[in-house]
Amino acid sequence: MSFAVPPYPSAPRPERIENDGLSQYPPYDSRSVKPDEVTVETFDRRSITRTPSPTPSEQEYLSRDTMLDPKAMFRREYWRKPKNLINVAITVFAITVAILISVYQKKIFQALKPFSNWMHDTPGGWLIPIALLIVLSFPPLFGHEIVAILCGVVYGLGIGFVIVAVGTLIGESLNFAVFHYFCRERAGKLEKKEIFYGCLARVVREGGFKIALISRYSAIPGHLTTALYSTCGLGFWIFLAAAVLSLPKQFVLIAVGVLSEDAGEGKGPKGANTISIIVSIILGVATSLAYHYILKKMAAVKNDIIYQRRKERQRKTAFASSSDEALIPSYKSDAWQPGHHAGASSSSSTIVGGGVVRAPQPVRVGPAASEIYDKV
Repeated sequence: MSFAVPPYPSAPRPERIENDGLSQYPPYDSRSVKPDEVTVETFDRRSITRTPSPTPSEQEYLSRDTMLDPKAMFRREYWRKPKNLINVAITVFAITVAILISVYQKKIFQALKPFSNWMHDTPGGWLIPIALLIVLSFPPLFGHEIVAILCGVVYGLGIGFVIVAVGTLIGESLNFAVFHYFCRERAGKLEKKEIFYGCLARVVREGGFKIALISRYSAIPGHLTTALYSTCGLGFWIFLAAAVLSLPKQFVLIAVGVLSEDAGEGKGPKGANTISIIVSIILGVATSLAYHYILKKMAAVKNDIIYQRRKERQRKTAFASSSDEALIPSYKSDAWQPGHHAGASSSSSTIVGGGVVRAPQPVRVGPAASEIYDKV
């Protein structure tokens, strides 16, 4: 049994008007098209560009939940980078110096005894530790803690605390201003380049006062955090409030100096070194807690930072591709063009987008051409 397939309906043909034996189509009437029937399709070029894939460094951060890789130090690649070697050397040096100062604290103060007596007896000698604190407020210099303990040895608990507070606030305010106004541009480039610094800058801006106060109560030198946070966008008054509320940390160091001086003269407890070691341990624990808290906050914004970096690369790619439009070749106005010969039509030149578009113009027919036309 066979079935007949019905033919496809033929497409409608437009109405033709016979005129002088030639088929002509009706003129186009724009009024026959309703405005709601006209649809204009628009699109954004960036919508058709996919988000770039993560780079190897970004993929490394995305593959773990923490900011730091604890197993990295056990790989050979880690020790082949000079940057990592410098960081490890600085860390080991700082820890060694802190331990040596805690252990040989009594001998250090005995060596500084002549200088401390001279500073105490000299009029205006209290300006010397203030000047030292201001100078040592700029990284990579260090020694704030030693000067604070020395002030406790020379001036006692009350006056020593006032001197350290004044020197600390003035020095770190100048430190904040210098890094904020002269290193902000470089910090902005580093924030876009380094994922770790970008996450830290985001945490500082969002955490504000809380993050600044927590870090200043750790064993990390205050002038280092000041320089870092000033380039991350932390406000000056927020920094100043955190610096004032963290002055009790300096009070502890001054008290250690007072106890050391009393122990040397037989007026106080003989376990001043033991007290100093205990204070160092407490500061070490506080530093570890603050460090892990900040790293946890950085890990929370890590994925968002990486996604923004990828979208930024997508935007640059879309901007670059938007310039790859159909380009009009540019010609010199006096360059030879096809048809530039005797009897050819002339043309007018219009400069469009750096190129030359030539529109042909009608040519006046000469006598020879008219005679030929009459004969035909």
